[in-house]
Amino acid sequence: MELFVSPRKHHPLDDEGSIPSVHLHNLEHASIALALLLFASVTIHMDRVGAPMRDAVSQLVAAVALTQELLLFHLHSSDHVGVEGQFHWLLQPVIAVTLAATLLWLPCPRSFAVSLVRSASIVFQGVWFIVMGVMLWTPDLVSKGCFLNLEAGRAVVRCRTDAALARAKSLVNLQFSWYLTGIVLFVVLLYLQLNKVYHEEPRYFSLLKGSHDDSDSHDDHEDGKNDLEAAKA
Repeated sequence: MELFVSPRKHHPLDDEGSIPSVHLHNLEHASIALALLLFASVTIHMDRVGAPMRDAVSQLVAAVALTQELLLFHLHSSDHVGVEGQFHWLLQPVIAVTLAATLLWLPCPRSFAVSLVRSASIVFQGVWFIVMGVMLWTPDLVSKGCFLNLEAGRAVVRCRTDAALARAKSLVNLQFSWYLTGIVLFVVLLYLQLNKVYHEEPRYFSLLKGSHDDSDSHDDHEDGKNDLEAAKA
Protein backbone atom coordinates (compact mmCIF):
# COMPACT_ATOMS: atom_id res chain seq x y z
CA MET A 1 0.00 0.00 0.00
CA GLU A 2 2.82 2.41 0.85
CA LEU A 3 4.54 1.69 -2.47
CA PHE A 4 1.66 1.55 -4.95
CA VAL A 5 -1.41 3.22 -3.40
CA SER A 6 -0.17 6.22 -1.43
CA PRO A 7 2.27 7.66 -4.06
CA ARG A 8 0.72 10.01 -6.59
CA LYS A 9 2.20 8.00 -9.48
CA HIS A 10 1.25 4.69 -7.81
CA HIS A 11 4.88 3.60 -7.73
CA PRO A 12 7.84 4.73 -5.57
CA LEU A 13 10.31 5.54 -8.36
CA ASP A 14 11.27 8.70 -10.21
CA ASP A 15 10.81 9.03 -13.96
CA GLU A 16 14.41 7.86 -14.57
CA GLY A 17 13.97 4.84 -12.31
CA SER A 18 15.82 6.11 -9.21
CA ILE A 19 14.47 6.04 -5.67
CA PRO A 20 13.49 9.51 -4.43
CA SER A 21 14.26 10.52 -0.86
CA VAL A 22 10.58 10.92 -0.01
CA HIS A 23 9.98 7.20 -0.58
CA LEU A 24 13.00 5.79 1.25
CA HIS A 25 10.96 5.11 4.39
CA ASN A 26 8.29 3.37 2.28
CA LEU A 27 10.87 0.99 0.82
CA GLU A 28 12.32 0.36 4.28
CA HIS A 29 8.92 -0.63 5.64
CA ALA A 30 8.26 -2.77 2.57
CA SER A 31 11.62 -4.52 2.98
CA ILE A 32 10.73 -5.45 6.57
CA ALA A 33 7.36 -6.80 5.47
CA LEU A 34 9.00 -8.73 2.62
CA ALA A 35 11.48 -10.40 4.99
CA LEU A 36 8.69 -11.49 7.33
CA LEU A 37 6.60 -12.70 4.38
CA LEU A 38 9.58 -14.73 3.14
CA PHE A 39 9.91 -16.36 6.57
CA ALA A 40 6.21 -17.27 6.64
CA SER A 41 6.27 -18.62 3.06
CA VAL A 42 9.41 -20.72 3.64
CA THR A 43 8.00 -22.17 6.86
CA ILE A 44 4.65 -23.11 5.28
CA HIS A 45 6.34 -24.66 2.24
CA MET A 46 8.75 -26.76 4.30
CA ASP A 47 5.88 -28.00 6.47
CA ARG A 48 3.93 -29.06 3.39
CA VAL A 49 6.81 -30.95 1.79
CA GLY A 50 8.00 -32.42 5.09
CA ALA A 51 11.56 -31.16 4.70
CA PRO A 52 14.09 -32.58 7.19
CA MET A 53 15.28 -30.20 9.93
CA ARG A 54 12.56 -27.79 8.86
CA ASP A 55 12.11 -26.39 12.37
CA ALA A 56 15.75 -25.36 12.68
CA VAL A 57 15.84 -23.92 9.15
CA SER A 58 12.66 -21.91 9.70
CA GLN A 59 14.04 -20.46 12.93
CA LEU A 60 17.23 -19.41 11.15
CA VAL A 61 15.17 -17.68 8.46
CA ALA A 62 13.17 -15.98 11.22
CA ALA A 63 16.42 -14.81 12.85
CA VAL A 64 17.56 -13.29 9.54
CA ALA A 65 14.20 -11.50 9.10
CA LEU A 66 14.29 -10.13 12.65
CA THR A 67 17.90 -8.99 12.25
CA GLN A 68 16.93 -7.15 9.08
CA GLU A 69 13.96 -5.56 10.86
CA LEU A 70 16.16 -4.46 13.77
CA LEU A 71 18.83 -2.95 11.51
CA LEU A 72 16.33 -1.10 9.32
CA PHE A 73 14.65 0.50 12.32
CA HIS A 74 18.00 1.34 13.86
CA LEU A 75 19.25 2.89 10.62
CA HIS A 76 15.90 4.35 9.60
CA SER A 77 15.97 7.19 7.10
CA SER A 78 13.66 9.30 9.28
CA ASP A 79 15.24 11.31 12.08
CA HIS A 80 15.65 9.76 15.53
CA VAL A 81 15.30 12.99 17.47
CA GLY A 82 11.56 13.58 17.14
CA VAL A 83 8.50 11.85 18.53
CA GLU A 84 8.46 9.26 15.74
CA GLY A 85 12.10 8.49 16.44
CA GLN A 86 11.25 7.84 20.09
CA PHE A 87 8.65 5.27 19.03
CA HIS A 88 11.28 3.62 16.83
CA TRP A 89 13.91 3.56 19.58
CA LEU A 90 11.53 1.86 22.00
CA LEU A 91 10.55 -0.70 19.37
CA GLN A 92 14.13 -1.86 18.90
CA PRO A 93 14.56 -3.57 22.33
CA VAL A 94 11.36 -5.52 21.69
CA ILE A 95 12.70 -6.73 18.33
CA ALA A 96 16.01 -7.61 19.99
CA VAL A 97 14.19 -9.73 22.60
CA THR A 98 12.33 -11.57 19.84
CA LEU A 99 15.60 -12.16 17.99
CA ALA A 100 17.35 -13.43 21.14
CA ALA A 101 14.48 -15.80 21.94
CA THR A 102 14.52 -17.10 18.36
CA LEU A 103 18.26 -17.84 18.56
CA LEU A 104 17.86 -19.44 22.01
CA TRP A 105 15.30 -21.81 20.52
CA LEU A 106 18.06 -23.57 18.57
CA PRO A 107 19.85 -25.00 21.67
CA CYS A 108 16.60 -25.16 23.71
CA PRO A 109 13.81 -26.21 21.32
CA ARG A 110 11.62 -27.60 24.12
CA SER A 111 11.99 -24.64 26.48
CA PHE A 112 8.61 -23.26 27.51
CA ALA A 113 10.14 -20.00 28.75
CA VAL A 114 11.85 -19.30 25.40
CA SER A 115 8.66 -19.94 23.44
CA LEU A 116 6.60 -17.82 25.84
CA VAL A 117 8.97 -14.84 25.69
CA ARG A 118 9.18 -15.00 21.91
CA SER A 119 5.40 -15.16 21.48
CA ALA A 120 4.80 -12.34 23.95
CA SER A 121 7.41 -10.11 22.30
CA ILE A 122 5.87 -10.70 18.86
CA VAL A 123 2.46 -9.69 20.24
CA PHE A 124 4.05 -6.59 21.77
CA GLN A 125 5.57 -5.67 18.40
CA GLY A 126 2.16 -5.83 16.76
CA VAL A 127 0.55 -3.76 19.51
CA TRP A 128 3.31 -1.14 19.34
CA PHE A 129 2.95 -0.84 15.55
CA ILE A 130 -0.76 -0.11 16.02
CA VAL A 131 0.00 2.42 18.76
CA MET A 132 2.51 4.19 16.49
CA GLY A 133 0.01 4.39 13.64
CA VAL A 134 -2.71 5.82 15.86
CA MET A 135 -0.64 8.21 17.98
CA LEU A 136 1.57 9.60 15.21
CA TRP A 137 -1.01 10.30 12.51
CA THR A 138 -4.19 11.13 14.40
CA PRO A 139 -4.21 14.95 14.78
CA ASP A 140 -6.38 14.95 17.91
CA LEU A 141 -3.97 12.57 19.69
CA VAL A 142 -0.79 14.54 19.01
CA SER A 143 0.83 15.75 22.23
CA LYS A 144 0.10 19.28 23.44
CA GLY A 145 2.49 21.80 21.95
CA CYS A 146 3.09 19.58 18.86
CA PHE A 147 1.45 19.39 15.46
CA LEU A 148 1.44 17.40 12.22
CA ASN A 149 3.62 19.00 9.59
CA LEU A 150 3.72 17.94 5.94
CA GLU A 151 7.36 17.31 5.02
CA ALA A 152 8.56 15.71 1.79
CA GLY A 153 5.14 14.32 1.07
CA ARG A 154 4.49 12.78 4.53
CA ALA A 155 3.05 14.02 7.81
CA VAL A 156 5.58 14.32 10.64
CA VAL A 157 4.99 15.27 14.27
CA ARG A 158 6.88 18.46 15.12
CA CYS A 159 6.92 20.35 18.41
CA ARG A 160 7.02 24.12 18.83
CA THR A 161 9.45 24.16 21.78
CA ASP A 162 12.06 21.90 23.32
CA ALA A 163 9.90 21.58 26.42
CA ALA A 164 6.98 20.35 24.31
CA LEU A 165 9.27 17.82 22.58
CA ALA A 166 10.59 16.55 25.92
CA ARG A 167 7.03 16.20 27.20
CA ALA A 168 5.94 14.34 24.08
CA LYS A 169 8.85 11.89 24.39
CA SER A 170 8.09 11.33 28.06
CA LEU A 171 4.49 10.50 27.15
CA VAL A 172 5.76 7.97 24.61
CA ASN A 173 7.92 6.37 27.31
CA LEU A 174 4.91 6.17 29.63
CA GLN A 175 2.82 4.57 26.91
CA PHE A 176 5.52 1.97 26.33
CA SER A 177 5.62 1.18 30.04
CA TRP A 178 1.84 0.88 30.28
CA TYR A 179 1.54 -1.35 27.24
CA LEU A 180 4.40 -3.53 28.46
CA THR A 181 2.62 -4.00 31.79
CA GLY A 182 -0.61 -4.77 29.95
CA ILE A 183 1.06 -7.37 27.73
CA VAL A 184 2.67 -9.09 30.74
CA LEU A 185 -0.68 -9.15 32.56
CA PHE A 186 -2.45 -10.49 29.46
CA VAL A 187 0.11 -13.27 28.98
CA VAL A 188 -0.07 -14.35 32.64
CA LEU A 189 -3.88 -14.38 32.67
CA LEU A 190 -3.99 -16.28 29.37
CA TYR A 191 -1.51 -18.83 30.72
CA LEU A 192 -3.57 -19.37 33.88
CA GLN A 193 -6.78 -19.72 31.88
CA LEU A 194 -5.26 -22.22 29.44
CA ASN A 195 -3.79 -24.14 32.36
CA LYS A 196 -7.33 -24.62 33.69
CA VAL A 197 -8.64 -25.82 30.34
CA TYR A 198 -5.72 -28.05 29.34
CA HIS A 199 -4.48 -29.90 32.39
CA GLU A 200 -1.01 -31.34 32.16
CA GLU A 201 -1.11 -35.04 32.99
CA PRO A 202 1.75 -36.03 35.30
CA ARG A 203 4.05 -38.79 34.13
CA TYR A 204 5.57 -41.08 36.72
CA PHE A 205 8.72 -43.14 36.38
CA SER A 206 10.02 -45.66 38.87
CA LEU A 207 13.37 -44.66 40.32
CA LEU A 208 14.17 -48.34 40.99
CA LYS A 209 13.33 -49.54 37.52
CA GLY A 210 16.90 -50.38 36.65
CA SER A 211 17.52 -52.30 39.88
CA HIS A 212 14.29 -54.29 39.51
CA ASP A 213 15.20 -55.24 35.97
CA ASP A 214 18.64 -56.37 37.10
CA SER A 215 17.23 -58.47 39.96
CA ASP A 216 14.63 -60.05 37.69
CA SER A 217 17.23 -61.04 35.15
CA HIS A 218 19.46 -62.40 37.94
CA ASP A 219 16.58 -64.52 39.32
CA ASP A 220 15.80 -65.86 35.86
CA HIS A 221 19.45 -66.81 35.43
CA GLU A 222 19.51 -68.68 38.78
CA ASP A 223 16.28 -70.52 37.91
CA GLY A 224 17.80 -71.62 34.63
CA LYS A 225 20.93 -72.97 36.34
CA ASN A 226 18.83 -74.92 38.87
CA ASP A 227 16.73 -76.48 36.12
CA LEU A 228 19.87 -77.53 34.24
CA GLU A 229 21.39 -79.21 37.33
CA ALA A 230 18.14 -81.05 38.06
CA ALA A 231 18.06 -82.39 34.52
CA LYS A 232 21.64 -83.70 34.78
CA ALA A 233 20.84 -85.51 38.04
